[in-house]
Amino acid sequence: MRIQRAALVSGATALVGTALTLAITGSAILFDPHSEVASATLVDGWGRRQQLASLGFGYVGVPKVEGAVEIKCVSGKVIRSGYVTPGASMWQRMGRKGSCSTR
Repeated sequence: MRIQRAALVSGATALVGTALTLAITGSAILFDPHSEVASATLVDGWGRRQQLASLGFGYVGVPKVEGAVEIKCVSGKVIRSGYVTPGASMWQRMGRKGSCSTR
């Protein structure tokens, strides 16, 4: 019983810590409910790129560049949208299934 409680407290602490870190440092989150995105990258005006980490629900990262989100869909279509900058949060959601577009 104590091990289960310790695991629950540990998991909750990690979740709260991650959420606070993303809120304080800024975050770029792309929700992909239909699994249409092959990759998501932050791209600035000078061509510097920062890959977002793929999670089960989408893509997440802490911006180190100021620029746009480049989304490559599994269909081959590439779109740029959103605006990211270090210290600010940007959340986007992919549109309806089969559209490879953001809302």
